[in-house]
Amino acid sequence: MQVDFLDRYSRGTSIVHRCDARIKLLVALGLVAIIVATPASWWQLVTAEFAIVLVAYAAARLPWSYLATRLASTLPFLLLLACGIPLSHGLDRGWDLAGQLLARSLLSLAVMITLVATTPFGQLLSALSRLGVPQVFTAILAFMYRYMFVLVDELEKMRRAKLSRTFYPSLWWELRLMANFVGILFVRAFERAERVYAAMCARGWTGRMPEQDGDR
Repeated sequence: MQVDFLDRYSRGTSIVHRCDARIKLLVALGLVAIIVATPASWWQLVTAEFAIVLVAYAAARLPWSYLATRLASTLPFLLLLACGIPLSHGLDRGWDLAGQLLARSLLSLAVMITLVATTPFGQLLSALSRLGVPQVFTAILAFMYRYMFVLVDELEKMRRAKLSRTFYPSLWWELRLMANFVGILFVRAFERAERVYAAMCARGWTGRMPEQDGDR
């Protein structure tokens, strides 16, 4: 698994990359809040929001395929959520609300993708700390980012072992195996977390993540 799949392009030199991480974070959160709160009838403001997001992404000089791939990966979940709205609000008004939800979600995701793609993850954590976010929250994010690769590699090893030992007798059997995978992975993650915490305590862990070079 590539260790830079989240912030692969974050070391660029564009004007967006050079902005302070705190400013980018506040602007991104503010823009998402405005996108969510904008009524659909205010089409001029909606158009302006769409243009701002596209201009910011273009100014960052990021590949458009990068944005399209990440939006496409979330589209099935958003479509599933949007299709449930007509069932609770009626077909006429429901489909209109579903379209609004889909558009706002994709636009908000584009904002956050731009933020993450132009800011190293360490700088984002440092910006969160300086903005007053509790240390326990930033520490959890830091560990999640650092160890998700280990868990994905562990899952890939389990998948390869399964492929070499099973012959897919039925779909039900396959679903049972996947459920077992989740349980085994949870146990292994818990055991690894205990070992990591013990090692950190032995090295003087104080509850605060140290800043690395480039975090500022």
